[in-house]
Amino acid sequence: NAVSNVDLKMCGWNDFFEEEKKSSIYNNFDIGRVVSVHKSKYEVITNDGIFSCEILGKIQFTKNPILKPVVGDWVVLEKRSNSFIIVDFLDRMNLLKRQKKHDTFPKPIAANIDKAIIVQSADSDLNIKRIERILVHIYDAGITPIIVINKIDLVTDDLKKIKSKLKTISNNIDVIFVSYK
Repeated sequence: NAVSNVDLKMCGWNDFFEEEKKSSIYNNFDIGRVVSVHKSKYEVITNDGIFSCEILGKIQFTKNPILKPVVGDWVVLEKRSNSFIIVDFLDRMNLLKRQKKHDTFPKPIAANIDKAIIVQSADSDLNIKRIERILVHIYDAGITPIIVINKIDLVTDDLKKIKSKLKTISNNIDVIFVSYK
């Protein structure tokens, strides 16, 4: 473990989560934030670094993916020899999720997110309807969106047309235009 002495406030730990922990039965347990999920393995950042963790207990066997930790969740950890086991997770401030028609449960994407950046290429792949679909999920979770339009040097259409199309979505969303040039 190459990372150590992590300040969890730099990872998003705040008063909301502090209160959640204090009012729970896990007040004396270690806490970490999920940074990636690989099937049944979770990479979790803690005060002591990043650890590969597994889940035990009731959440291990749930069929509803919303009831399992996702990237961004603050998890309760129990120390076992040189690693940690996830025993539960704290309440979420928000959850970004999507659900297709055939899905039994919504698919969680990430939790406890402040801002979501939607990156789209300005070339022929630019799709305003796709941006709108993504925005529905972002707004549903109470997350602030930012749109980044990349590769504006490749635009064959007038850039003003693209800006005009984006204005039809909302005047309240920050839109950033970028190019490697």
